[in-house]
Amino acid sequence: RTGLILRVHPSNYRIVGFTHRPSLADLVALAREKEIPLVEDAGSGHLFPSPEPFLKREPDVQSLLGTGADLVCFSGDKLLGGPQSGLIVGRLDLVDRLRQNPMMRALRVDKVTYAALEHTLIEYEKGTYQQTLPIHRMLRAEFQELEKRCRKIQESLLPTDLEVEIVEGHSVVGGGSAPEETISSPLLSIASKVFTPNQIEIHLRQGDPPILARIERNRLIIDLRTVFESEDDLILERLSRIVSHQA
Repeated sequence: RTGLILRVHPSNYRIVGFTHRPSLADLVALAREKEIPLVEDAGSGHLFPSPEPFLKREPDVQSLLGTGADLVCFSGDKLLGGPQSGLIVGRLDLVDRLRQNPMMRALRVDKVTYAALEHTLIEYEKGTYQQTLPIHRMLRAEFQELEKRCRKIQESLLPTDLEVEIVEGHSVVGGGSAPEETISSPLLSIASKVFTPNQIEIHLRQGDPPILARIERNRLIIDLRTVFESEDDLILERLSRIVSHQA
């Protein structure tokens, strides 16, 4: 009486130790033998194979379908780069059955989400997604370009009460997509003789818009990888207000 076989990708956790996970090919063979649909929850919405080292362990939808999964579920945000939503793709007859289920009306997204998702998928269809979708621009931002932006902010704050250094560190890809994977990035490392790192962090976070930083080794860390270049002046302005003791 089994309805389907479901395999879930651990996209926001890792199981270590004496564990074993059956391969998708083995599950495909079992599903075919028993004539049971095989559903793969891929998690992050990584559509195609990628040469990027930090995405090597992340399954892609295209390969999963090619291996024989009947249905693949994944997020519309995260690595896909669209609005928060959920997608199910695969065998047409199974997708049609899902459409006919009464739960479809309760779970379907609104027209605004559909419009944003359509725009996102069109960028993939055109092959321009790496240049136009923010998530891919951030993932593929060059170290040297980010360092140049860090240097501009650093030089603009000299000489002041803020001690601004540029250090090499890592950006975290994300818990919901490629957990534990990192990208080498230049970071702004900030300290002050007047304010503690916590005071600076609170000032940045409680502003409008909030600026999110982290604290490492008693210094404030700002990672520009997830900041649009047009927003660099905003960060500089907020830090300058701290310098003028207006925090």
